[in-house]
Amino acid sequence: MKMSKVEEKMNSLVIGILVFQIILCGIISSIGIDWYIEFMADHTYIDKIDSTGVNWVKSFFRYFLLLNTLIPISLIVTLEVVKLFQAYFIAEDVEMFNEERGKLAKVSSASLNEELGQVEYIFSDKTGTLTKNVMEFKLCYVGGDLYGDGSILEDGQQTIQR
Repeated sequence: MKMSKVEEKMNSLVIGILVFQIILCGIISSIGIDWYIEFMADHTYIDKIDSTGVNWVKSFFRYFLLLNTLIPISLIVTLEVVKLFQAYFIAEDVEMFNEERGKLAKVSSASLNEELGQVEYIFSDKTGTLTKNVMEFKLCYVGGDLYGDGSILEDGQQTIQR
């Protein structure tokens, strides 16, 4: 399943928050049980506990329920709604109209919208499959030598900066 970098980061943060929440609940439950054992004799209105372990587990899950708002479920829902709107706007954008095919852009997966502007490399085989099935050699710079039509460079510059 494809996941964007934003989703990967969000998932790792949610797991980190969950681990923090579990540790925090364990610490608070331990402190609460210690307090309960220490002050139980002084306060007659406090019920006697059956077992320290059972009470610790009950206390742990009580605090887990109380602290469940640490995990931002609304953030996840909001990101999904934003991606849905982005997909709609991409699909309806008239500037992305392909005149040869007579079609607007098609959004197949709204979960990868934020990756669109982060393309670093485009690989193509010798037939130019990823372009228009037309492969044209424009320019190549190898080992300090320039091959091809250098006139296509800006201002007719024949040198390429390293």
